[in-house]
Amino acid sequence: MANPADVDETNVYPPIQHQTKTAHVQSMAQYESMYKRSLEDPEHFWGELARENLNWLRDFDQTVTGTMDKGDVAWFLNGQTNVSVNCIDRHLTRSVRAARLRMQSCWKRRVE
Repeated sequence: MANPADVDETNVYPPIQHQTKTAHVQSMAQYESMYKRSLEDPEHFWGELARENLNWLRDFDQTVTGTMDKGDVAWFLNGQTNVSVNCIDRHLTRSVRAARLRMQSCWKRRVE
């Protein structure tokens, strides 16, 4: 994420209104708040996001250890997840369900 202080206000384009209702970040104020929190309390900020947005087979004990400066950084210690489930499988269930509903609707219209 870019530093909010570095954003040139002349190049900011507001999103289409109906898109903000379903967006994960719904305003610049929310973005700035999240950005600030990610810097001030990264352990809790990233831990909460990981727990809320990813499926875990085994929860992690610690969000992060080490530093990028030393090159010994490690994330989500002792946690176990399945990348395929998080990137593909959980989205397929929604897509398949939506596709089935569309097909049922088409078939129903043809029968009537």
